[in-house]
Amino acid sequence: MKTTSDSATEGGERTDMATRRHSNTARKVFLPEEIRRLRQEGSGSMRSQRRTGFVITALVLIAMTLFLPLRAPVKAMTGADRTLGSRSNFAARTTAWAVCKCKFSDQPQEPNFDPAFITSTDGMAGYWRDVSYGAITLDGSAVYGWYTLPFTLAEAQKKTRGQRIDACIAAAKDVDFSKYYSVIAILNAQIDSGSAGGRVVLDPLAWFVSFAGHEMGHGYGLDHSFDDTGLVYDPTSDGRPGAYGDGWDIMSAQNFGNSDPTFTGRFGASGPGLNAPNLDKLGWLAANRVFTWGRTSQTVTLAALNHAEANGFLTVKVPFDAANQNHYYTVEFRRKTGWDRGIPQDTVLIHEVRTDGLFYLIKANGGPERLPNQTFHDVKNNVAITVLNMDSAASTATVNIGREEVWVDFNYRGSVKLGTFDSPFTRLAEGLNTVAYNGTLKIKAGSSNETATINRPVRIEASGGTVTIGR
Repeated sequence: MKTTSDSATEGGERTDMATRRHSNTARKVFLPEEIRRLRQEGSGSMRSQRRTGFVITALVLIAMTLFLPLRAPVKAMTGADRTLGSRSNFAARTTAWAVCKCKFSDQPQEPNFDPAFITSTDGMAGYWRDVSYGAITLDGSAVYGWYTLPFTLAEAQKKTRGQRIDACIAAAKDVDFSKYYSVIAILNAQIDSGSAGGRVVLDPLAWFVSFAGHEMGHGYGLDHSFDDTGLVYDPTSDGRPGAYGDGWDIMSAQNFGNSDPTFTGRFGASGPGLNAPNLDKLGWLAANRVFTWGRTSQTVTLAALNHAEANGFLTVKVPFDAANQNHYYTVEFRRKTGWDRGIPQDTVLIHEVRTDGLFYLIKANGGPERLPNQTFHDVKNNVAITVLNMDSAASTATVNIGREEVWVDFNYRGSVKLGTFDSPFTRLAEGLNTVAYNGTLKIKAGSSNETATINRPVRIEASGGTVTIGR
């Protein structure tokens, strides 16, 4: 049953015993804040490497559009030595957990708690080794007890989660806690599960990977993950809009935006992994596996987050806010394998990292799942992100990031050339090098004998009159 004291004083995850079941499938649990190759163009596409002149005419200042879905090879940026993505050149950090089994004074039962849940490759040790690319291990973790708590189950319900953990630690007089990264208190009767102060408490209904992974994630310093819907998924646990909304991130367990991305493993409901912003926050993405967009049209190969052995970057950062470089999008590819085998399908995801340090899965604008031939258009910030291809066999996806709208004026004489209406580029090539797949190149009335090769779908509009190119 719920205990209001935890809600008022700790704000941590809570297991609602009225809604959970004694099965190893995913459970509805209340949880909240604690411690902090290329795009396959359509069959009607034209291939052209010809340099040709053409005229674009606008009548009454209303631009007529010319669609040029021209296909040509474009080399995708794939990143540096992929072995670094698994952090193989770093010594793993040991984060041993002391696991103490404690029973209430009026509850003598000692339910079977398998230590392998913590120490095995298909338990928590394997989970954190895999999602961190080997950056951390649970080596040295040990299970102790049973120890008897100095209060009954009924008395425990009046205590906070932190107080229960403290009592369990105090009861384990034979344990040297200085040797451990943190503590997991295992209780012998259902009451409440979650974390407090970087420590975890699990009653018998929370002995499964997804729940324990979420709480241990708090122990590693992670907040909840969010989506952009503004929905409050669990007001009794975390009332912040969007909290628990990311169905591809363990820090949204157990709600996951009203979805179920878990699978049934040896220790019950398991997965998913972590999203790219969380991995980056923890320092688990090698620098040479993170690509930062440079505001031109750039085609990038992504390796799936859960397949660091694949060739490509693990994420792309897309800065769009000139006023704050800490405000940006991330792009990642997820495969339906490993700890992610419960997700619906292979997909590309986009998150927004906001200035408050929180990150939000973008479900708007055709999301959250981004599939080949789909473009995310952010008109306000002048960004377009297109999924060109997903290769499940290679565990890679190819995406293009560019500017949604780019301006060219052959008659502009200003010194500042930004590709905007007021500070346009003066050459066609500059515009084509910047505009995104499926973006719009707007050219002000004028003429140029410049020729260029168009190698991706681009819409070209004349603005304010006739535009003549290549003649």
